[in-house]
Amino acid sequence: MNTRLTMAPSSRSSTTLCAAVCATFLKHVNTCNIVAAARPQVSEGVTRFHSLLALVVCATAFACVPAASAQTTNFVSAWGYNNYGQCTVPASATSGVSAVAAGLYHTIALKGGTVLAWGWNTYGQCTIPSSASSGVSAIAGGFTHTSALKDGVVLAWGRNNWGQCTVPTSAKSGVFAIACGSNHTLALKNGAVLAWGDNTFGACTIPASATSGVSAIAGGGNHTIALKDGVVLAWGRNTSGQCTIPASATSGVSAIAGGDNHTMALKDGAVLAWGDNSGGQCTIPASATSGVSAIAGGYLYSIALKNGGVLAWGSNSRGQCTIPASANSGVSAIACGSEHTIVLDEFTDCNNNGIVDSTDIANGTAIDCNLNGIPDSCEIASSNIAVVSWGTNYTGQCTTPVSASWGVSDIASGHVHTIALKNGAVLAWGSGATTTTGINDYGQSVVPASATSGVSAIAGGGFHTIALKDGAVLVWGAGTTNTGSANQNGQSIVPTAALSGVSAIAGGYLHTIALKDGAVLAWGDNLYGQCTVPASATSGVSAIAGGYGHTIALKGGAVLAWGLNDYGQCTIPDSATSGVSAIACGYYHTIALKGGAVLAWGDNRGGQCTIPASAISGVSAIAGGSYHTTAIKGGAVLAWGWNIYGQSTVPASATSGVSAIACGYYHSTALRSPVDTNNNARLDSCEIADNPSLDRNANGVLDSYDCAQNHALDCNNNLALDQYEMADNELLDCDHNGKIDSCDIASGVADDDTDGHVDKCEFAKGDLDLSGVVDSSDFGVLLLYFGEANPPFGDFDGSGSIDSGDLGYMALNFGEVTWP
Repeated sequence: MNTRLTMAPSSRSSTTLCAAVCATFLKHVNTCNIVAAARPQVSEGVTRFHSLLALVVCATAFACVPAASAQTTNFVSAWGYNNYGQCTVPASATSGVSAVAAGLYHTIALKGGTVLAWGWNTYGQCTIPSSASSGVSAIAGGFTHTSALKDGVVLAWGRNNWGQCTVPTSAKSGVFAIACGSNHTLALKNGAVLAWGDNTFGACTIPASATSGVSAIAGGGNHTIALKDGVVLAWGRNTSGQCTIPASATSGVSAIAGGDNHTMALKDGAVLAWGDNSGGQCTIPASATSGVSAIAGGYLYSIALKNGGVLAWGSNSRGQCTIPASANSGVSAIACGSEHTIVLDEFTDCNNNGIVDSTDIANGTAIDCNLNGIPDSCEIASSNIAVVSWGTNYTGQCTTPVSASWGVSDIASGHVHTIALKNGAVLAWGSGATTTTGINDYGQSVVPASATSGVSAIAGGGFHTIALKDGAVLVWGAGTTNTGSANQNGQSIVPTAALSGVSAIAGGYLHTIALKDGAVLAWGDNLYGQCTVPASATSGVSAIAGGYGHTIALKGGAVLAWGLNDYGQCTIPDSATSGVSAIACGYYHTIALKGGAVLAWGDNRGGQCTIPASAISGVSAIAGGSYHTTAIKGGAVLAWGWNIYGQSTVPASATSGVSAIACGYYHSTALRSPVDTNNNARLDSCEIADNPSLDRNANGVLDSYDCAQNHALDCNNNLALDQYEMADNELLDCDHNGKIDSCDIASGVADDDTDGHVDKCEFAKGDLDLSGVVDSSDFGVLLLYFGEANPPFGDFDGSGSIDSGDLGYMALNFGEVTWP
């Protein structure tokens, strides 16, 4: 009998869950004699233990049993545009959250009556006032302001240029619900809509029909929506028909939502939408025509909640409609920012310790990202991802792909893309990728076959990528033609002289530079003379770099420069005429390294040429962005200059072990080189745990406990332990194949069959949770995948699936100590 036992949704009562599991399992136990007869190798165990097994499983098959000890808690997950960190969920929002909302570039959550907010904070929209630190019952977000409801009183903070945060007396008592438009705030009181703030399009001019009997409110960009007796009302800006109510929305509607210029309604489980459809946000997919329970709208996209899973359609320019696996089940609430999506997901805290740990992950499929029923590893973003980027991320240039998480030897940046070199192959992401946003897309992140092996150096131009292979320059992206328009200036057309003997490469905004036999070669845009190489740079040059419209070279310790000089970037100061060891360019400024001190000249509008005291000694590397400068000192990144996108705010992950840096227009990138502390030729928990602040439970390894306690460790925000590093136990990945398999699970088990290695014979003892003993938790893990065909683990009797025979065989070893 192969009926699969599946874990009930965590919202289901624990008592019902236990009853369901036990009832189903007992059916299997009643067939044990039949199964045993069919499988002689386990028949004795099944016959002897089937009664005991029924009691064990019904009592403790899941760590959530006994039922009274388990609690369900909610955590925030977000994805899409993360230019201000609005999708980087803080640790405080990883448990106990009851509601979510969003503004343009900020995210809001409600936890225990306290408002949490993160992301864009230029106007103080994420600076929570003391009045909102307790007793809050509802939250809402506008363009640059935040609103909360406390004891019937509306609170509002952030930008107040339209009076959206000036709460009228009428909204200081008796308010039932709140909502926000872009620059206006709404309240519902005694069935009447209240509104204040921007009224340019009449969004705050309440029609008589909305002064009584209203049951729900919502805000659009510059329009207001209300629900009255199942009928949608809307007023304000109507340029796209967002306030023109279709006949289908004049009865039976149960919920409403507003996008920037579109309106949504929910009727009999089906989504209705009207108004601007330029992103496809009002084109309802078939999946959203039934069973939907909640809706939300953003800029050019829409989302819905159906059976605990998120649906999304419309513009996906920032990945806002790309639903992560963790949001396919267990979601209880949804919200939209302009171009980011927020959900409230849930997990069962099986051991009721207030954190997500191995026990919870092993028992909750919603947060077990690879669905193998066991805690594998933890994504250690701060120690284990080789490439770390920060700043604006609107084309994904700061989202490091898995392929760049290990083995990277060099990095470079373009205008809005990032480049890495790994084992002779070029990796690139951001603008111009196969999953491009369409912004500045010239194919610069689509690596040609010729650059997938044998490459020795990389560089980034504005919208082109450069590689060096066997002395030949390879270039792709913008500039495949020389029309002089649309960034096509021939920068990707490699001259014959650069097809052999080249020793170094660099990129300017629209030009390419190479070094051959000590002479500088340059091609592409020459509007400012940046490709007209002076005689002084035709021999003896040791390094090159390029800016927006200028080129620099290092010769005998002296800096040479030519091209655009509007900010003095080519006017070499006396200090840079000797003793210089390295050079770099920003867009309109020039940087040099001399005796461990940074020198900089040219454009200083962002303060990029104002050298901080920390950078006047001990510096080993330099790089320049548009209006910011970076350096490496003692393995830590230093950054100064313009910081509007966070490009000069160095993350903790880049404060040690950094060996290389690069800068794009508004982003910075670092290459980390962790130390192999225990000299085993791989990174494991030994090295990661060298930073004691990360190891919260002080067990010498970074495990799921640490992951849950420090959100920065969980880089994909799925609260799961996955393939980045086998951090729960440094011995787990014994065959170094990047995943947990039978070999790894058994790595600490005695060699019972004395065959010289640990194999399935030893693994068959059944210690699936690696606790050191076969116990009730192992039964819980096995039951989670009962009926699984060709499982990677747990098929002890070799039947091809996890079945009653495997449970019986595990029972044979119940209580067995498996770790030596």
